[in-house]
Amino acid sequence: MKGNGILEIKGILFDKDGTLLQFREIWIQISYEIIDELLNRIEDKGNTTLKEKLCHAIGLRNGIVDEKGYLACGTSLDMADAFNKILPKDM
Repeated sequence: MKGNGILEIKGILFDKDGTLLQFREIWIQISYEIIDELLNRIEDKGNTTLKEKLCHAIGLRNGIVDEKGYLACGTSLDMADAFNKILPKDM
């Protein structure tokens, strides 16, 4: 801590692969919440088929993460691109 009471950040920990933090408890739930919010924003929140397609596009199937899918090893840009390919174009 610096003398003025402000914490000095010395680093940021990213642990997407789950070696330190529980991947399943964090990333899967967040992914479902993001997809639900996305569907809500396009006013299509009851569309379970579209939700399933969005989940599959990032490698999330029935709560199981495909180890080669975007959720496991892609970037947020990869996931956004995957969503963009699935979402209706007339929004």
